[in-house]
Parts: sequence; C-alpha cells; structure tokens
Amino acid sequence: MKYSLEFKLECVKKYKKGIEIKKPDFANTSQKKFLNQVNFWEKIYDKLGVEGLKKKTTK
Repeated sequence: MKYSLEFKLECVKKYKKGIEIKKPDFANTSQKKFLNQVNFWEKIYDKLGVEGLKKKTTK
C-alpha cells in the first residue's frame, strides 16, 4: 500500500507525541502491522528527515 507524504508525516508527528494512531480503513493490514510501519517511518524521519519519507522514483 502506498501512503502520501502528508499522511506519513501526520502519523510520525502523532506517534512522536504519543497520540494513538488508528490504521486507515483503506489499509489492507492489521493494526499491529500498520503501527510497525509508522515506527519504521519514524526511524527514517529521524535519520533522513522529510526527504526519507518521499516516494522514490525509479527509471
């Protein structure tokens, strides 16, 4: 599933503030797997900033 940059940033900010994050209805995954994904986004954000969360384009 692809998530927008804005959605990823919103989730990371909530996660850092300790705000509960519910998986979106359109996500075809469990709540636990979704939270694992948010945790992964947080680590990338801490290491690379917003650039790390942007979709990569390949040619």
